[in-house]
Amino acid sequence: MAFWAHHGIRFAEWRRLLPLLLAAACFAPAGLAQEPALSDTRPVKKYVKPTVPEFARRMQLRGMVRLQATVLPSGKVAEVKALGGNPVLVQAGKSALESWIFETGNQTTTTVVTLSFN
Repeated sequence: MAFWAHHGIRFAEWRRLLPLLLAAACFAPAGLAQEPALSDTRPVKKYVKPTVPEFARRMQLRGMVRLQATVLPSGKVAEVKALGGNPVLVQAGKSALESWIFETGNQTTTTVVTLSFN
């Protein structure tokens, strides 16, 4: 039995999903994210590692994700924007980055975070 039939996916749906799945596989194997690269000198007090969805782990998605975080003076992350990367990994990175806490500062700052999923 064909993979798509076994999983209840019609052939036409499978044909539409295949390019997306192949592109996702090219950009990324998904294990745990490595230490982030920050474009700012504001230190991170609380770092939360991204949790990669099980299906992404099984597909061995890998790659780099670039996110832009707006950090309040209190150190909390107010907003996260995706700058690039596999959409599945971007979502995992965004969820984790929203939980980070940076050192306090005098003003709201913006920093770019690059996460590597290997």
